[in-house]
Amino acid sequence: MFGVVPQRIWQKRYPSVDGLCPMHLHSLLIKHKGRKILIDTGVGDKEAHKLKSYGFSGVTHLRHYLPQIGIQPEEITDVVLTHLHFDHCGGCTFRHERELKISFPNATHWVSRSQLGYAQTPHILDRDAYHSDHFIPLMQSGLLKPIDGDTFLTDEVELKLFDGHTFGQIVVSVQSESQSICFAGDVIPTMAHLSEAWISAYDLQPMVSVESKIDLLNQIYDKKQILITSHDAYIPAATLRKAGNIFKTDKQFSVSWQQISPV
Repeated sequence: MFGVVPQRIWQKRYPSVDGLCPMHLHSLLIKHKGRKILIDTGVGDKEAHKLKSYGFSGVTHLRHYLPQIGIQPEEITDVVLTHLHFDHCGGCTFRHERELKISFPNATHWVSRSQLGYAQTPHILDRDAYHSDHFIPLMQSGLLKPIDGDTFLTDEVELKLFDGHTFGQIVVSVQSESQSICFAGDVIPTMAHLSEAWISAYDLQPMVSVESKIDLLNQIYDKKQILITSHDAYIPAATLRKAGNIFKTDKQFSVSWQQISPV
């Protein structure tokens, strides 16, 4: 998760368990003007046995959680996929009696065109991160909508593209009357990655990844946004402050199905 940074250094900021980094899989649900927009769908449950062997635990498909807050999967109008790595889009489909089905059958699924093209013929370095069962059915059904650049999904929900971790990753910004939120995807996977040079070993374009992160950190700070990370198990959401030129967390938030709440 931290590339060339030694464990004795990074574990001071991100406590390890048995030498590994505990990771969560965060999704964001936005309700706006009749639309129900889901950002990322998690790892899904199609490969539960395989995932367990990789150390995943507590994996349950989002379609089982949504009814707990009064939303049926069929009510989701939009799904934004930050990128097509299996841990971000695995929940787009599920198996029922061995048949592959689409989890959110009435939703337009948004992804960048550059990411979609790459996902179909990935490099050997990260081809294991792409599973065609997660997104090819969406293409075949006409539910996958590629975007070529920064796009407003609604007047309050903006999709912006950042290269580095992979090609054409989407970062989602939400601006309401009361809050401004940034869902950073894997541009900033945990709060420990606020350090400019701390990037994962599997970022395809390391130098581009650093520049993308710096640009995004400045946006979050300037707009006073709440940063929501994709994977942080300790601090899922926070605003940022600066100590000189170094970004640090400021006000921290807990994240639940109900709301984003101050800690």
